[in-house]
Amino acid sequence: GVLEGCQSVIHLAADGRPSADFMADVLPSNIQATFHLLKEAERAKVKRVIFASTNHAQHGATMGDHPGRMSWTKLQQLGGAASICLSDPLGRTGPDSFYAVSKVFGEALGYLFSRVHESFEFVAL
Repeated sequence: GVLEGCQSVIHLAADGRPSADFMADVLPSNIQATFHLLKEAERAKVKRVIFASTNHAQHGATMGDHPGRMSWTKLQQLGGAASICLSDPLGRTGPDSFYAVSKVFGEALGYLFSRVHESFEFVAL
């Protein structure tokens, strides 16, 4: 396989366009491709997978008017910073696009392979 002999994989590939069509672009490029990559990493006994996520996966509901800016007003309306639980990385999501949804999926799938299947270490950045 393509990952034979690899110790680590850095997964950066994705269609990150906010306007990307879910069925035509995001599903095959982000969701299915991530699944196939993680299955191959499991088969090849890769030790660590590093996954590029996005702030839009966790903070879409608090994003401001410009990319990368947080709206403190929106954060307060959601219960404030203390309402974001750091101990459960999948417990609080707020995707703002199909791209962000695909990143939430990637994080959850990595969690499954890492924690449930114990296939490899998974790091989402």
